[in-house]
Amino acid sequence: MRLKSLFITICTFTILGCKQVDTHPCDNNYIKGINSLLSFQVGSAQEQFENAIKENPKNIYAYFGKAEVLFLKGEDNEALKY
Repeated sequence: MRLKSLFITICTFTILGCKQVDTHPCDNNYIKGINSLLSFQVGSAQEQFENAIKENPKNIYAYFGKAEVLFLKGEDNEALKY
């Protein structure tokens, strides 16, 4: 009886543990923001990161990108908010 319970528990955890997140953190706006940043187009990069944040407010990478743009623009105090 204990062996059967142990087997069912292991199978349940295995099945539930294999579920992967369906969303990808790098949406189109984020990628465009990174490309703009690499081209030193900070205005365009900031706009793209803001669009990425509007699209997915939980995208921490977009917040980091926006903070990086603000830092490059010399707006250190504003960058620290992100």
